[in-house]
Amino acid sequence: QGGVHVVWQYGYFGENNLQYAYKPPGGAWQPPSDVWDTPSGAYVPALTIDGNHVLHLIWKQSDTDVVYSTRSLSSGWSAPVVVYHASDSVWRPGIAVDGSGTIIAAWGEAVDSSQAIFAAERSNASAWSIPARLSLARQEVSAGPSLAVAPSGATIAAWTSDGNTCVARRMVTEDWGAPTCIVDTPFGTSFPVLTVDRYGTDHAALFGA
Repeated sequence: QGGVHVVWQYGYFGENNLQYAYKPPGGAWQPPSDVWDTPSGAYVPALTIDGNHVLHLIWKQSDTDVVYSTRSLSSGWSAPVVVYHASDSVWRPGIAVDGSGTIIAAWGEAVDSSQAIFAAERSNASAWSIPARLSLARQEVSAGPSLAVAPSGATIAAWTSDGNTCVARRMVTEDWGAPTCIVDTPFGTSFPVLTVDRYGTDHAALFGA
């Protein structure tokens, strides 16, 4: 159906909320509207759209929750669902929809005096799965994750670990594979932004120190 969808955070001092705006094809931007009243603060939203033109939104709420909501063009945002509640803190969640329609969420989390990347999934309106750890136990994660979906329907996650950029892949209906390092530089990299072209080639934009 086309058009552009945008979600952003606004506010300050722990009172951040999320707003949404839509620009139809050939039309003007519609007035922004609040996604949800989140008194505990909403941060770093990530948005994707599936093949049925349904929006999927994920964000960090307070310091400990990864939260999800969905919306079609004919309805408002659904009531938020907590994907995961951490005992410590989470950061910068990402979201994607794979080739089978399964929703994939990934985020960073402080755990065991270290930092790691986790992912969970949801299909056919089922409950969110138990999170799987993507980064290795010995890796110290500092940025990410970024998610992308390949033409094959596979999901790819990228993050920064020990100054390098690492990726893990999840084929449709399968578990996540072991991570591999794709960039190893003497000056280090961070904050990967990942995409996949129509030929299935991964591309990552990186910040180098």
